[in-house]
Amino acid sequence: MALKEIIEITNLLCQALQRQSQDILNALRLVASTKLLLQKIKDERWDSFLAHVKSFCLERNIDIPDLSSSYFSRGARARNEHSDHTLEHHYRVHIFIKAINCQLMELDHRINDSSMELLHLSTTLDPKSSNEPFRTGDVCQLLEKFYPEDFNETEINLLKM
Repeated sequence: MALKEIIEITNLLCQALQRQSQDILNALRLVASTKLLLQKIKDERWDSFLAHVKSFCLERNIDIPDLSSSYFSRGARARNEHSDHTLEHHYRVHIFIKAINCQLMELDHRINDSSMELLHLSTTLDPKSSNEPFRTGDVCQLLEKFYPEDFNETEINLLKM
């Protein structure tokens, strides 16, 4: 259930970001809320996910291993090694959390802090925000940080005035 939710959440974000009518500010909110949802699933949903998996197995007469037993990795060398981890730890950390972390890392890679800042600063240029006060400081910061070769210091100072 949780892994399906993870995929559904990120798929909804991808679909929303691909809509051409999507405004920048809404896209920023979608990215932030998607990250928060994934983090919440990672932090709070293991128990409900495990209960769902157990229910699925019981309905289909699938044997459920003792999750409190020690986990042993597969392979010839691993058979002789003793593990301090339980099966539950292995499934939670190495599968459940790892899947969520992969999604979060992908979002961070594709939409990093610099991209988020660029999008945020660009919202001041959005004609939809014409009823809001013009944020000259954001425009100047946008020019100085992301377009330093396109505007000289004199032009930026004129804009500040």
